Amino acid sequence: MCLAAVAAIPACSPGPGFESEAETCLPPDTVALAGVQLERILREDSFRRIPPSWSSALEPFRGANLVLLAYNGSDLLIVAAGRLTAAPPGAVLLTPQLALAGAPAAIRAATAQHATRRPGAAELVAPLLNRAAPVRDRDIWAIVRGGARLPLPGNSANINLLLALTEYTTASAVWDSAIRLELDAHCATPETASRLEERLRALVTLARATVKAPGQASLLQSIELARDGPVVRLRFRASPQAVGELLR
Repeated sequence: MCLAAVAAIPACSPGPGFESEAETCLPPDTVALAGVQLERILREDSFRRIPPSWSSALEPFRGANLVLLAYNGSDLLIVAAGRLTAAPPGAVLLTPQLALAGAPAAIRAATAQHATRRPGAAELVAPLLNRAAPVRDRDIWAIVRGGARLPLPGNSANINLLLALTEYTTASAVWDSAIRLELDAHCATPETASRLEERLRALVTLARATVKAPGQASLLQSIELARDGPVVRLRFRASPQAVGELLR
């Protein structure tokens, strides 16, 4: 979920106002939430080398400062926040600071929720946002409820089997000359975390033995796995291209 190289936009921080306003649109049944500090990472040269398949998703929102992506198990909602002058193609300009895109049903629900300030992020999504607090200052961040099934393609769909062992998982990426990703899977017990760690190690070992592309092989070799009680931690550093290729 990233976007293509575009000309740098004027520097301006999304600020708490943009972020809190965007949160009023979040579906109360959100199971996965991600944030992209678009204005920040557009300034990084490495962003110009990301795979085209990533760039198409957020290209229409290049004028935004912050983008939130919320998934409720069936529909995806994209909320772009910033000093917007027009609605991106295929999006609805809700206010001069908010644009919505995604599934029509999700847009309708978010529009009604924002207009009436019905219980949403403030009450029902707040626990998810609070758990994501340690990573929400990163360039890209995400949180997924345990047991959520994400609409992932190809081999990456195996991630859903691992999520079934968690209470929730946070992920974050810092974007400079490479992507530095940190993932923390929070399990109900240390025993469950041990099972998750074993499965992750088996998958990484298998991937290292079968992947031949230099970029992907380098990514896999950089993976570090550790367990701290009920939390399994995964870290790696790689180029944007290698990450995109691995998730195909």
